Amino acid sequence: MACGLFSLTGFPLDDVWHRLFGQDVTLWGPTHLIMLSGGLLTLVGVVILFQEGVAVAGKTDPAEMLTRALVSLSRGGSDADVTREYDLTSRTWVTDGFVRPEAKGDVSWIDEDTVFVETDTGPGSMTESGYPRIARRWRRGEALAESEVVFEGAHEDLSIGAFHDRTPGFERDWVVRATSFYTAERYLLTDGDDGEVVLTKLDVPDSAETSVKRDQMLVELRDDWTVDGRTYMAGSLLALGFSRFLDGARDFTVLYEPTATFTFSVNKQYGDNGTFVVRVTASDDDTSTSFDT
Repeated sequence: MACGLFSLTGFPLDDVWHRLFGQDVTLWGPTHLIMLSGGLLTLVGVVILFQEGVAVAGKTDPAEMLTRALVSLSRGGSDADVTREYDLTSRTWVTDGFVRPEAKGDVSWIDEDTVFVETDTGPGSMTESGYPRIARRWRRGEALAESEVVFEGAHEDLSIGAFHDRTPGFERDWVVRATSFYTAERYLLTDGDDGEVVLTKLDVPDSAETSVKRDQMLVELRDDWTVDGRTYMAGSLLALGFSRFLDGARDFTVLYEPTATFTFSVNKQYGDNGTFVVRVTASDDDTSTSFDT
């Protein structure tokens, strides 16, 4: 909207410009740039808003899109915020929908009637750092304080978080226990036959950056790691099929390994077909380069 208004200001300014300088209206002038740049930026904004809408709805087919969103609102951009449920169809707040009172924390969808929530629910529910210590599975119609606890961290932890991966065919629930800014434990959350929560801790170093998408698992090491008789260097990027990892396999493929004069940083991008692209920015003592693999 701001870009559109900026573009519209070019029309009266164009008239003023030509009256002041007597320039032919068919000739280019600064005001034409205002109109064109504002219009182009408006188109860019439309594309960005569409992508954000797809991210919220979770689908590209309008018939399959979700109709609800969780909106977080904070006072002046503070860490503490309020989360409310919003109806994307009627464009109104949902009556008796999910509402998380103002606090540090988060709410994320599991399905249309269930969310993960981490927030202040009373004494002992926050860590010493002031972030949520407890992750809950909150079902529609339940009181927040009575919702199911799926994980409790220690008071000394940094924070606890839970989220749902909605990738079709690879839906999974995760819990992340951040013990510091640079270390975290990752758990796969499933439900046992008796309905009890089952947590499977990923057998990787807490200091590693670990990500799972579909059946691909990537591990970026911050420290040396010895597993199955092999030592992987700090800074290495490792890959392994996630189903094989859960079955006990630890024969990681080394995608990249630093040397005394060669280092790199990576940006991982997963494809819908289970493949992934690793963008590597590498440098040695003399050169720097960037490439995909």
